[in-house]
Amino acid sequence: TINNNEFAKISIDKPAVRSIEESIFVRGEKRGNITVNYHEDREFMKEERYLISSISKMMGRVAERFELQEKQKQYMQQLEQQVAERVKDLDKSRMRYKTLFDNAPSGIFISSGEDELLTGEEGGIITANRAFYKMLKYPEDGSIKPHILKDNLYVNPANRDYMFNQLKTKGYLTDYEFDLKARDGSIITVSGSSIRYEEDGKTYYETMLKDISEKMKLEKKLLKQKEHLEDMVKKRTEVLARQRDKLMVMNRKCKNTSEELRRSINKMQTLFNAITDTVISIDRDFLILMTNQSQENIGRKCHEILFDSHETCKKCPAVHAINRRKPASIEVQEGDRYYQLQCYPIFDEQGNVEGVIEWAKDITRDKNLCDQMLQADRLASLGQLVSGIGHEINNPNTFILGNMKIIHEAFNDILPVLDD
Repeated sequence: TINNNEFAKISIDKPAVRSIEESIFVRGEKRGNITVNYHEDREFMKEERYLISSISKMMGRVAERFELQEKQKQYMQQLEQQVAERVKDLDKSRMRYKTLFDNAPSGIFISSGEDELLTGEEGGIITANRAFYKMLKYPEDGSIKPHILKDNLYVNPANRDYMFNQLKTKGYLTDYEFDLKARDGSIITVSGSSIRYEEDGKTYYETMLKDISEKMKLEKKLLKQKEHLEDMVKKRTEVLARQRDKLMVMNRKCKNTSEELRRSINKMQTLFNAITDTVISIDRDFLILMTNQSQENIGRKCHEILFDSHETCKKCPAVHAINRRKPASIEVQEGDRYYQLQCYPIFDEQGNVEGVIEWAKDITRDKNLCDQMLQADRLASLGQLVSGIGHEINNPNTFILGNMKIIHEAFNDILPVLDD
């Protein structure tokens, strides 16, 4: 081994005559040279060349191993830093999970595998949150842990068997409803969802429970109300069916009555239209409501139609019939024509006069005959006139009086139907 000063001194005192050089490569990259100088003029031996080449290769491998070790150290430091960060994140995640687990509103518990449950190892339930203990009325701090088998938590053991079979087959189970027994012996209906997982070669089950006892009570109450409503609807339907049958019977009767009434009205209308004298029905304002003459006259004043006058007749019998509420009659002369006006009041349901039926009979011929008979023989003519007038007046009166009862009964029958 020669230090730099000695080497420099030798180099200055004895300059190199011959030299040999080998490059140092590290992973294919040239990193330096090994140079050997002779201060004498002689050839390098084959062994010397091989030795220098071997030294250069060995130095390249040493440098490569050194660099790999340095990179490995850096990688290990980075890996340790990443592991530390992952551990830190994992701790945070575990803390968040623990916080969620402990403060979840639904009951959560972790139990061991089915074989361990059957042997009673670890008490069946490994850990649970406060909501689970509160739901089953155990101390919330977990100082007393229930055992699934010993404490008979499942009211129906078949539910537990079904859950384990499903978890073994599918690995999960969702929204399965069953009953649990609380510490005080009360029954709690829950909806459970479970998953199956393995850790350290052991099988565990994590189950989340939601208390649906109130929901089930409400559903039962609603079911009873529904059944009660259905029963009421059924009874009401039967009542409506009976009423419908009654209405059908009444409808047929009303239809028959309507047909009879229609035929009766047609008959009455035929009789009404067959009267040769003018018969009209007017309201309290003397407007024509019905007539056996031209229907174009409906809505006009009676005195306009009968006497072509725009003023009410003097001593109008309709006025007397309305005011006195009883029939009135008057003889009217219009030019050389004579008319017998007879008015009959029409009463409404309250007994008020709502209109008048007027019967206008042309008695001009009778008057003329009477005058002629008076000229021939006053006494005989007077007797004949009285007899003739009486006879002519009594005929329609007799007809009207004979049919008034029928008309009255018909209207008494039809008015309630029309009101309905």
